[in-house]
Amino acid sequence: MLWTQAKEALLPLFHSRSLGIEITDREARWIELDRIGSGSADVVAMDTEPLLEGAVDEGRILQPQAVIQALQTLRQRTGSRTKKVHLLLPSTVTMVRFLTLPDVPAKDLKKMIDFELRFNIPLPFDKPYYDFAKLPAARTIASSPETAPAIEPNAWNLGMQEAAAASEPEDGGKPAKQCEVMIVAAPLETIEEYASVVRSAGLRPASIEIKALSLFRVAERLTPLDANATIVMIDITSTYADIGIYREGALRITRNKPIRFPDMPNKAEDADDWTRFEFQSACQDLASEVERFINFYRYSLNNRDHEVQQLLLSGEPARLGDIAAFFAERFPFETRELRFDGGLRIPAGAPNVLRFVGPLGLALRGRA
Repeated sequence: MLWTQAKEALLPLFHSRSLGIEITDREARWIELDRIGSGSADVVAMDTEPLLEGAVDEGRILQPQAVIQALQTLRQRTGSRTKKVHLLLPSTVTMVRFLTLPDVPAKDLKKMIDFELRFNIPLPFDKPYYDFAKLPAARTIASSPETAPAIEPNAWNLGMQEAAAASEPEDGGKPAKQCEVMIVAAPLETIEEYASVVRSAGLRPASIEIKALSLFRVAERLTPLDANATIVMIDITSTYADIGIYREGALRITRNKPIRFPDMPNKAEDADDWTRFEFQSACQDLASEVERFINFYRYSLNNRDHEVQQLLLSGEPARLGDIAAFFAERFPFETRELRFDGGLRIPAGAPNVLRFVGPLGLALRGRA
């Protein structure tokens, strides 16, 4: 599948094109944007290239050459001259945690996080990379490349005594004001795999990000949102769904749910009874998981006053609209597919952009 905007006779010498790439278990997705401004962007190219079966499994790259070849094919077919790329790291290989810590300077906060990860929150990785961001009270952490966290390496070099000292008030007075902190971690080996295939394809990784942040950047910058609302966003792939809850412009909790929707005809009447049953069962399974997730956020995490106002869906199932309709009957709040209301300029004939929301959010980071 390919769509590329017709090249104009004269292109500006300096342009603001930005490239986002997502590698799933089935395909590589490529989207390139131009003229990225406040609340708007032009799609220059959207394309996908299928991967050999088994080349990527649950986010792990098992056949690097197959992925490299797919990226090279995409680059050649789109005619892209952009080399720096923002890359999506699958949620199946990442860990996201939220902590409440004393609101101290970033240097001291890092020491406390080092201590927590080393002694209190064991990571399931031998060699982890991680980064953190302090959650703001009323503005997003993912609104710009400067503030959006990307996964970067940090050394495990903090002693227990240092960490304890960093958490105590210097004057011996009242305890420090508290703040919420998001921590993103992934295995070093996996990050190196993704960076390596990108470089081998002739590209240069500019950033690596998780989908939960990428999704919200799309909603925040290209659709009208209530800054104080509690919003659920779900992106559905062929094998799993990424679910995130956002409040006051920031990610508050996220999780990954294994799910598989059957391949179905566009018209429900063309599906046999068994396929229709599988589809309904998958809808029910995902809706039940979302309900449990919302209840955990509100009651177990003490957010009883944060009622959900909106649920936004994106992803690759052909019948995404039917999934949204199923959810709309199940939940008391507004449920619909993500839409852009003119914020994203996509000429006629382009593929469905809802399949590209992950890499779209990456490209919205802008030129690196």
